[in-house]
Amino acid sequence: MPLAAPVLTPPLRDGDRLTREEFLRRWEAMPDVKRAELIGG
Repeated sequence: MPLAAPVLTPPLRDGDRLTREEFLRRWEAMPDVKRAELIGG
């Protein structure tokens, strides 16, 4: 049985339109990012 490929989390980028849950998932996957803002989420 083949192993599943790891799921890669895309980075946070200016202008991304994300749900709160997706924003937090990406934020937690990028410990080197010190500042990011979710507007209207």
